[in-house]
Amino acid sequence: GSRRPATCRAAALFWSCLNWTPASLAAEYGTMEVSVSHGIEETTGRTVKSRMPLASFAQMLEGSTGSTPYLKQLDLELAMPLEQQRHLRELRSLELALTWWGTSVRTYLWMGSAGCITGLHNDDEDNFLVQCHGTKRVCLFPPECHGQLYVNTKYDSGTRCCDVDVFNPDYKRHPRFKDVTSWEVVELHPGDVLFIPAFWWHAVLTTSSKWK
Repeated sequence: GSRRPATCRAAALFWSCLNWTPASLAAEYGTMEVSVSHGIEETTGRTVKSRMPLASFAQMLEGSTGSTPYLKQLDLELAMPLEQQRHLRELRSLELALTWWGTSVRTYLWMGSAGCITGLHNDDEDNFLVQCHGTKRVCLFPPECHGQLYVNTKYDSGTRCCDVDVFNPDYKRHPRFKDVTSWEVVELHPGDVLFIPAFWWHAVLTTSSKWK
């Protein structure tokens, strides 16, 4: 298949995960402790995290009027095995998945308010981003752009991170970023599925977090 990003609009519109809300997940898993991130942890500098019950984080999200901490990469197989099983059944329904999918699949949950950012990075495996609620903006850069993206030394489990804030670039600190000539911007809405090939650089901004 293609080794470029691809968006399947509304491909997951009727998946069970689109019924998830902070409140519904908290009702089932509220006592579970989760780790949440403060700030953009992919950039050079101290990574700040805190732990809290999922119910407390859900309450924070439901009542938020600004940016909140970010629940990132919650492993559904470990934390919510029943949801993991449902999600995998639905993922198999995608023709896109049948084309590109490898033999090892893990599913993770991200949850945050408008303004939450996953900083620029790449992964050594293919990814499908399924948008459940609200909207996200994803900026993607091909692997060969690494020389303009200020790759740093934060390397964790197959991920390489960058110091450039693509949503608010500082060209004095990162002048080579101006030399990037190839990139894609994708706006995701509920039910959309974005395929991100391995080693493509990507950053994600939550632009709205309206819960059904």
